Amino acid sequence: MKRALVILVVAACQASSGGGDDYQIGPGGKSPLIPGDPTGDGGVDGGDAGVLISRRVCLLTDLRDIGKAASCSGTLAGGLTVLLDGKTATTKTAMNGAFQIEAPVSSTSTWRVSRDDTTSGVPLMITLTPYSSELLIPAITSDRYDDLKGGSGITFGTDTGSMIVLVRQGTPAVPAQNITAVGPADQTQDVQYDDANSAENWNTVSTGPAGLVWVPAVPVAAGSARLTTVVLQRAGATVGSVTATVADQSITFVTQGVPAPL
Repeated sequence: MKRALVILVVAACQASSGGGDDYQIGPGGKSPLIPGDPTGDGGVDGGDAGVLISRRVCLLTDLRDIGKAASCSGTLAGGLTVLLDGKTATTKTAMNGAFQIEAPVSSTSTWRVSRDDTTSGVPLMITLTPYSSELLIPAITSDRYDDLKGGSGITFGTDTGSMIVLVRQGTPAVPAQNITAVGPADQTQDVQYDDANSAENWNTVSTGPAGLVWVPAVPVAAGSARLTTVVLQRAGATVGSVTATVADQSITFVTQGVPAPL
């Protein structure tokens, strides 16, 4: 039986002309991404205790679709537990992943998405994603993550976590191609990058059209977590870095902007 893994999500995409991304950055405006949103604005993030905000766990079959609402499952994302700032969502997620939760007090809070009841629903990777005003929180099933590991020739066991970085550039922001990354020195597998030709067989050269960096097999003490820094480069020159918490048996999703090439 394939074991459940965790996706830490830290990514969301901003709508861009011609880019096909559906992430909405920042509050305001009607929110077609979350059916049944009683406020119609996705929940304005004022940070006041007791104020409910609406979000959606976007369960994907292809991580290259991060940020595309049309690619989120409408039927398989139900029954998930969402935590933020020490609080739990008012109910488990609806079938399309929608939920409401109390707005956080801290701007450095982290979303944690899991399926606590492994006897019902598809097994899900645990996901960690830094809090933001973005409406979609990416997630992936354990089976699809296993497909990605197998297709890319990645093997790792217990006491490890992973980070997936969505690298963006320009205004409006679009995925940044031809980016390479350097992970922690004790990482046991090569950094992988999205490939235009396959959802499962990523490459070890540089980011493709989706702008995704996958840092697999970061060593983590059993049941623990560690701050992990990933340095981003273009043509050998550093253009940015991102530091986020990577936890045992989970995936952390992060979004990081870099300067557009001259």
